[in-house]
Amino acid sequence: MERIRIREIIEFLGKFLQGKEKAIELALISLFSKGHLLIEDLPGLGKTTLAIGLSRSLGLSFGRVQATSDLLPTDITGLSQFLIIYFLLMKSTEQLQKHNLPSLKQWQKNRLQ
Repeated sequence: MERIRIREIIEFLGKFLQGKEKAIELALISLFSKGHLLIEDLPGLGKTTLAIGLSRSLGLSFGRVQATSDLLPTDITGLSQFLIIYFLLMKSTEQLQKHNLPSLKQWQKNRLQ
């Protein structure tokens, strides 16, 4: 992406998020470096507007997680499904039974129901 286009995005979003030019620049750096971005600020100061504006400017999809005090990382990442897939790839029926996990056929059957 050209510098001119990046500058245009920063200036355009700066019209809606006054005083947040540095946050816009840092968010773009994070996205271009294929990193993760956690936006923290006080309520009502444009976190969602920043995320939506960046995603639309770059032609990306937008997703938002509203955190609560009891939210766990596995609620977002789906670790339980990761473990099932991990054990399925191991192809060890004994280990599946040991951890009380379904076989591949059982898992597919349950998924379709």
